[in-house]
Amino acid sequence: MSKGAWRVANKTFSDKHRELFPYLAQNKTDREIADELGISASNAHNRIERMMDIIKCADRADLEAFCREVIEDAKD
Repeated sequence: MSKGAWRVANKTFSDKHRELFPYLAQNKTDREIADELGISASNAHNRIERMMDIIKCADRADLEAFCREVIEDAKD
């Protein structure tokens, strides 16, 4: 399998963005992510919105699918 998504993620996103991947891959809400990371829900939301802007996702479901792909790529 290609490591394309993993490469894009590592070159494109900051550590603060990358730490959200496992939570987004599990379809966690902003509040759930915030609680796990000890940040505010608005901070989680802003990070997610920025990630969507960076890779031009149409919606959050697209970002969540991308995060699942990144995690799968990293396993291979």
